[in-house]
Amino acid sequence: MKQSVVILAIAVTLGLSACAPGLKYSNQSLFQDYGREVIVTPFVPGSIDDYFRTTSRQGLLWDEGWLSASLQSASGKRYGLVRGYEKTHSNIIISFTMRDDLAGVSTRLFKKLYTGKIAFDRIDGKDAAIVKSYPARHSFEIQLGVHKIHWREEGGVVDLEFESLGPALSYYFPGVRIKEGLYYTAEVFRCTGTIRGERVSGYGSLDQAWLPRGMDWFQSKGFLFFEDLWLVWANRYRDGSTDYGVVISGPENWNVCFAVDGTEVTAPTENAVAVTWAPQGYPARVDVTMDHGQRQFQWHCQRRILEVKGMALWANGQMVNLARKEPPVEGYAWVEGITFHRKHIPYPLARFGSRCLMHLPDSLKSRIYERMFLSGMQD
Repeated sequence: MKQSVVILAIAVTLGLSACAPGLKYSNQSLFQDYGREVIVTPFVPGSIDDYFRTTSRQGLLWDEGWLSASLQSASGKRYGLVRGYEKTHSNIIISFTMRDDLAGVSTRLFKKLYTGKIAFDRIDGKDAAIVKSYPARHSFEIQLGVHKIHWREEGGVVDLEFESLGPALSYYFPGVRIKEGLYYTAEVFRCTGTIRGERVSGYGSLDQAWLPRGMDWFQSKGFLFFEDLWLVWANRYRDGSTDYGVVISGPENWNVCFAVDGTEVTAPTENAVAVTWAPQGYPARVDVTMDHGQRQFQWHCQRRILEVKGMALWANGQMVNLARKEPPVEGYAWVEGITFHRKHIPYPLARFGSRCLMHLPDSLKSRIYERMFLSGMQD
């Protein structure tokens, strides 16, 4: 009986798409309710308050952070890692050894990693905080500092140091009729460390969201209605220069774009993002034009990481800056796709489903999230 309730709740949450096959939600109604204008600005963290669970921005409360890394060893192995953490628990973890073709998804690096309740506290005497697991068979620890992070899994089996590349993205997405705003930051880092004793290096990012009281990310307008694709990249060139940035796209060319090329920071508002999907269902290419065509980029998929059917996917590839004459000597370009949007869920039903989820008991919501995400990532 309990299993049936969970499955039913998942169906409602995803918008009851089977009830209206082929119908699209009304983007006009969506934009009237939630708005579409986004205020994008460069962001330079100034203290641990910019990373801590008790902070507020634009009247919104800190909700969740996602730490990710794409790494390569000297022997050529490639790894992809993501850990999400909220105020009281961590329930999203991805760890994969990437394959170097598009024939299928990658293999898991770990069969099981810690999920559950966490400690999230300031470190006495330091402008820093720590996020860590409770005592258990599996463990993790993230030390958050200003512009730097130390991430460990399984007592040091994964041990990574993060150093910020420079200015980060922040965007504020106010509401219109429905006053559900979203404040979001994304900071890109250089990463070095070890995985299972082998030296690795690469790039990573920390994304964070601030939301209205009583709401979490999976009930937010960004996740449910707007974000179809999230792309973060960093490239290093032979002369030592870098470019990096973030692209988020959604319905009717709704987008957020941010790029840093050398020392030039761009937070443009006139952009175009076009995604080409492969027949197998993964994004094969993303064309990005920023600032009235002044900057152009192309992302090409090289590795499929994880695909949770009908829900979400992750992939790795190369972001090409078309203004650069030479390719990068090192690069990182990570994509997350929210694929249930592509089923054209009717907007009113999707909104009804999100409200149903909001009023479910926490224990049942946790089980729904496990069905949505962990079943595709863990045992």
